Amino acid sequence: MQEKRYQEILRIVRARNCVSIETLAKELHISPSTVRRDLAELNRRELVQYNKNGVIPMYEMHLDPMLHFRTQQNVAAKEAIGRCAASSVKSDGVIFLDASSTALYLADALRGHKGLVVLTNSLPIVARLRGKGIRVILIGGTLSERSHAFYGPMTEAMLNHYNIDMAFISPAAITPDGDVAEVSRHAAEVRRSVLRRTRCSILMCDSSKIGLTRPYNIGHLNDFNFIVTDDASNLCETTAVVLQA
Repeated sequence: MQEKRYQEILRIVRARNCVSIETLAKELHISPSTVRRDLAELNRRELVQYNKNGVIPMYEMHLDPMLHFRTQQNVAAKEAIGRCAASSVKSDGVIFLDASSTALYLADALRGHKGLVVLTNSLPIVARLRGKGIRVILIGGTLSERSHAFYGPMTEAMLNHYNIDMAFISPAAITPDGDVAEVSRHAAEVRRSVLRRTRCSILMCDSSKIGLTRPYNIGHLNDFNFIVTDDASNLCETTAVVLQA
């Protein structure tokens, strides 16, 4: 009976890509607490991943997870990383914030940086910085419905018009070999374009990303000037300056 319920949960989650715990409980005629217990077992089997915003199949983590899901992963670490990264930003100059969930927390920490110019390809970053006295330039292109960000040749071409003082990049993974990697080719290409245009590159990564593998490399840890993380103990040897969040 329990295994049959697990299979039904998997069928629903895989069919819809993202579904709420409440919806699963209603459709399966069981309590939310039972759903959570089932999800804990399915997570242990590496079949699903879940938080308060919903449940997604584990293979989605190797594609491009929905932004609202990523934003609720490792929140405390991302907030600390955002605050630490913001402390390095001067009130003038041009910085780039990528379309990562970690960059959203950095945007929240940029209050008081009047005169700052922020380039970004992320619509949620624009919304977070609205009304903060910061000049925001949205880099357009082809919109991704999953990340609410712009990618593609037009995005990369627009980036070539700017000289960037500091670029803040948060990848999907830091591989065991120290490669900085993404799940999407387009996301990796935009970040590589930014690295070519910036004077100072800052990598932001929480410990959950260290040791993972993803298909598309942005660069190597040594390509960055600084690394901001909540746990540097698992990072391979790097010439970048590591800042503990």
